[in-house]
Amino acid sequence: MKKFFFVVSFLILFVTNALAITVGEVKDKMGSTFNERGGKTYKVIAGYLLEMNDFLQTGEDGAMNIVFVDKTKVTLAPNTEFLIDEFSFDTTVVPIEIAMNVSINVGTFTYESGDISKMNGDVEIATPSATITVQGTAFSGTVATSGVTTITLLPDSTGAVGQVTVSNPAGSQTITQVYTSVTVLSDNLVPRAPSPLDNLQKKNLFDLDSVEDDMKDKNDLQFDRKENNEFLENEKETFESNELLEQETLEIEMDAKEANEIEEQIVSEELTIEADTLTSDVTVEVDDFTSQSSEIDTSSTQDIVIDEVVESDIDTSYYDEWEDDLKDWGYIDDDNQISVWDAEGEQTMDWDDAKQMYAEMDQAYFDAIGCSDCTWDSVNWDSIDWDEVDWDAYM
Repeated sequence: MKKFFFVVSFLILFVTNALAITVGEVKDKMGSTFNERGGKTYKVIAGYLLEMNDFLQTGEDGAMNIVFVDKTKVTLAPNTEFLIDEFSFDTTVVPIEIAMNVSINVGTFTYESGDISKMNGDVEIATPSATITVQGTAFSGTVATSGVTTITLLPDSTGAVGQVTVSNPAGSQTITQVYTSVTVLSDNLVPRAPSPLDNLQKKNLFDLDSVEDDMKDKNDLQFDRKENNEFLENEKETFESNELLEQETLEIEMDAKEANEIEEQIVSEELTIEADTLTSDVTVEVDDFTSQSSEIDTSSTQDIVIDEVVESDIDTSYYDEWEDDLKDWGYIDDDNQISVWDAEGEQTMDWDDAKQMYAEMDQAYFDAIGCSDCTWDSVNWDSIDWDEVDWDAYM
């Protein structure tokens, strides 16, 4: 009996591993991105390989660019949930096996057809209120938390336009005109007739390039804290190296005469300063100082103490060390503003507020990985048990 149980267990394990084939890859990402697989939650990074039944999620600051093995492209905007229900692309058998079924529970996304659609394979994208079938094209979709679904037909990256059918048990609508939308309010209501977008809607539309452009422009400075730390270290080394090179070049170009002139000027200035110091009469009026000190308002002193206590709860020393470098590199402008990213895109924030926000995010990250007393310089990354990380607490 034990032998039979062992054989069955082995077969189940073998079949499970055989089914765990790669169906695609996360080509790029930014912000908070996660995947649930086999009851565990994993942090998604660029190059993350996808399997069937993966449940991908983006946070308020997150986004992903996904490319499947048949070259189908899917982009997930912030606050989106995406499930790979089925994917088959085997052209070595007869008949060929090609199909794709995915689900969007909530959020905003884009889809661009790959070889499955071009080879007349079945492609279905399911939402809580509708099913979208595709014939060689691209489209943008939004699924509200209520399940209301809006689908907009787009030209693909080559400019070609196909068609999309939006259906549910109550009826269906087919979109053939580019920048035309269909909205479905519920799974028991007929989808509304296609309606063209106005200029403002086109401008605000989440299209194929919306996330990709942001990823190219930014190096994910805010969201991937470990990579950000390494980036800053490299930038500092490069900046200091350039400064040293400029200094050495200046010293080489300076001839002996110029060096002597500078030395004479320095000596002359030092002598002048010493003479001024010896002849100056510095007087401290003790009575005036005492009088002024007595005028300090006790309540104001208490307010200052309270403010210092509140501020001390947030340790921003790590970012204080980088402040001068960030200004030199142009990340902090003359108005003390820095670019940050949220679900709406790029925003500007006062640097003092931003570094407190970053410090709070860092502490939440350290708490999540079980290293509350760590800093970026002291954390031992090899000792972190990533399977036990409480990402819900971090979010």
